[in-house]
Amino acid sequence: MATFGNTGTTVADVVVQYCDDIVCGLYTLTETANISKLSVFGRSGAGGTQALRGAIFANNEGALGALQGVSSEVIADYNGGVQKWWDMTLALTGLTAAQYWLLLLYGTENGTQFGLVYDEGGPGVYYKVNFWTYDAEDDPPSPGGAVSLGGANLNPRIYATYTTPSGLSIPLLNHLLLGD
Repeated sequence: MATFGNTGTTVADVVVQYCDDIVCGLYTLTETANISKLSVFGRSGAGGTQALRGAIFANNEGALGALQGVSSEVIADYNGGVQKWWDMTLALTGLTAAQYWLLLLYGTENGTQFGLVYDEGGPGVYYKVNFWTYDAEDDPPSPGGAVSLGGANLNPRIYATYTTPSGLSIPLLNHLLLGD
């Protein structure tokens, strides 16, 4: 399995932000992929939970393009005050090599909001205000329009896990052949 997005795990240079809007990052997929899940890093505030879903949109010259897929819902909790990776299942086959927006969508909040972790020094975190409020049965609408750069030096911790149609990814082949 391989990933694309931000898989950072270091504690240094971390920013936690609580938000009700869509949060997304623009990342490059370097090969055709079958996506199995999206993952985000963070936690809800003390005593609360928040429903989360992820989505992948094509890039349309810096704006959200066509919807590629929406994940299952996960309920994030306080987790004893410790941030962790929250996995959201997504069955998406044949995604071609290109740039994609990986999005975190916020659902029903119970007490406190989810705090997504960002790394400083990244390509930027983007927001789409008043984009979409969902419940467990809804799919997001076509977004239209550009997203706004909200933090020029931040990189949201969100990534997609995938396999290639052949089952071998470029990072796996490099590891097997070159020991990288």
